[in-house]
Amino acid sequence: MDRTEAAALLRREMNAYARRTRGDLTGLIGRVDAYDVQGHGGVSYQVEVSAHWDAGPGEMIRVIGSIDDGGFRSGLRPVMDGFLVDGAGMVAMADLDTTA
Repeated sequence: MDRTEAAALLRREMNAYARRTRGDLTGLIGRVDAYDVQGHGGVSYQVEVSAHWDAGPGEMIRVIGSIDDGGFRSGLRPVMDGFLVDGAGMVAMADLDTTA
């Protein structure tokens, strides 16, 4: 797996989730969004995104994403990314791109 490409694709997907409302992200708690994205050269990657209460219901929401190419090794060690959303809907994520 090209981990650099996978990380860039996952960051793009996580930025899209970070632009969602807190209410939308609350609806993600208890389930997993799983879907495929295409990389360069037609490589298919599987993305999984889930959300959890960080400390307890009504508190911070932790959104976690992972990506791999379906291979045995990448499935054991996927690329991960995530962010936190506070009660006011403010997102804490390193290098967040809100303009895309």
